[in-house]
Amino acid sequence: MRRAAAALDRHPERGGRGQHLLFTSPGPDREGPASLPDFCLLADAEFAGGPSVRKSLPPAFDALLDPVP
Repeated sequence: MRRAAAALDRHPERGGRGQHLLFTSPGPDREGPASLPDFCLLADAEFAGGPSVRKSLPPAFDALLDPVP
């Protein structure tokens, strides 16, 4: 059953299409993370540019992480 379910959600070129994000915090912000999925997706032009364009993109989550002292 797991293999059949995985095969239904698999794209022949892009592979698995499922994404799971988990946020933990002592004081959760429920509105902030709701906007993150769109922030993390590639724009059509970024995807169409191929792997070389995608490798040149800045890390998407750096602005969300606290700097290490």
